Amino acid sequence: MYRFTSNEIETINKCPICNSPDSKEVFINVKDWSFNVIDGLWCYHKCRKCKGLYLKDRPKQEFIYKAYEDYYTHSSGNKPSFIYKLENEILCHWLGIDLDFRLNSKLSLFFKFLKPILLHRYPLERIINLPVGRVLDVGCGNGRTLEILKNMGWDVYGIEMDRKAIAAANKKGVFVKEGLYEVANDFDFKFDCVIASHVIEHTYNPEDFIKTLLNCTKDKGLLFISYPNPNSIMIKLFQKYWRGLEAPRHIQIPSIQWIEDFSDQLNCSSKQSTSSITTFWGSFAILCSKFSSLGRVLGKLLQILPTFLIFKSSSDIVQIEIEKKG
Repeated sequence: MYRFTSNEIETINKCPICNSPDSKEVFINVKDWSFNVIDGLWCYHKCRKCKGLYLKDRPKQEFIYKAYEDYYTHSSGNKPSFIYKLENEILCHWLGIDLDFRLNSKLSLFFKFLKPILLHRYPLERIINLPVGRVLDVGCGNGRTLEILKNMGWDVYGIEMDRKAIAAANKKGVFVKEGLYEVANDFDFKFDCVIASHVIEHTYNPEDFIKTLLNCTKDKGLLFISYPNPNSIMIKLFQKYWRGLEAPRHIQIPSIQWIEDFSDQLNCSSKQSTSSITTFWGSFAILCSKFSSLGRVLGKLLQILPTFLIFKSSSDIVQIEIEKKG
């Protein structure tokens, strides 16, 4: 495990989301429970103005890459698990496409039946109902979502900072530009849709993040943002063990209200969709791993389970669609 030195850490006295100095300490002694890459204890503050969460002491931006040495989006998919193949099988029968690494079953009705129970893919479920066009996935990982959209006729592009993930995406026939979200400015054309799935919470400047992605979106185009909700019912249940914190990679986590208000300031319209309670198993796994070696094994098993808690709620994952007005 790596431990950031004092020279690699900075203390901020204002909310990085809204710039307010008014906050309260809400979670202390938070660890890198999910990946065990980074050693140390972290403290989250809650802004009294915008209701977002942020790290009071955080890694400096030039050193944060050290927290991503073993991250889930970097998997190449060359040795896919049964769950990976099962998801691909459901996607193939649901969307009428053909993907590598599937179960190759002919039981179409069965897998279509499984889809609403086992598979929730935002914003894919929204995009597939739109006219085919050009799409950008920011923080695309190994390019799995883009691979699906490419099979459906979309012109696909990605942005990713990890070279292993980029190589995996390239093997799928997906073009990916290396870098952070700012490289979206390098494209000399605009996109019908931009996807930013679980990215904004990793950024140091959420205002600039949204502005940049809207700038590369066509008029009447759509920006899809998703991330853990800092006011989720799950965070009230699990507190500092909530899977959505993921210190120190989650630098700040904006509230839904801030996203909507900021969209209004940019003369854009926003629409929120409901989500299933997807952080339950991950949070429960973290708690299990705290008690015993048996708990750690149980925790690992729980993390591969699908989310059976399909209670529709807007209070776990923020799923918001921002439309750029002409």
